[in-house]
Amino acid sequence: GRVAAANDLFASAFAALQLGNVTDVAAIFSDGDTAGPAPAGGAEHRAHEAGDEAIVTVIERELKALIRMAKQDPAGAVALMKQAAGTEIQMSFEFGPPLPVKPANELFGEMLLQLGRPAEARQQFELALARAPRRALSLLGLAQAAARSGDSAAASKACRDLLQVWRRADPGIPGLGEARRILGPTSPTR
Repeated sequence: GRVAAANDLFASAFAALQLGNVTDVAAIFSDGDTAGPAPAGGAEHRAHEAGDEAIVTVIERELKALIRMAKQDPAGAVALMKQAAGTEIQMSFEFGPPLPVKPANELFGEMLLQLGRPAEARQQFELALARAPRRALSLLGLAQAAARSGDSAAASKACRDLLQVWRRADPGIPGLGEARRILGPTSPTR
């Protein structure tokens, strides 16, 4: 459906950006039809479609924000992420994999950290964790934001929570070393 297509588009664009392919991302986004045609149906179906539309809107704003960041337009990226996070926070929570695949508050927090704004980033990670408690990347972001803003107690707590979530994780998982570094020499080796 439309949400799956939007999530696929996001994943492709995110991967291309990680490789520094800003031009490819802009092309992927312009070629991708995230919304697609809205199928007809009764009132219940239309209500479901309205939820799908909100998810697609969040994903589109996230993609545009990522492109803005890659093109050195942090103000534009922040404005789009405020919109994405505002839309997502109004959506009903559903169990299962996150929709959108990258929660807006988490992505916004990561961007704010990248921009050297750890106090604002911390707020976004806390909002993300309120929606999805113990989500690993939100815990890691919270730990990083708290550490960078000088709150070692909050950073340590987030790292301990993350290490509990990742207690059986592969030793080379990205972020695990960072969490142990933030926690300090008392962190468990596994």
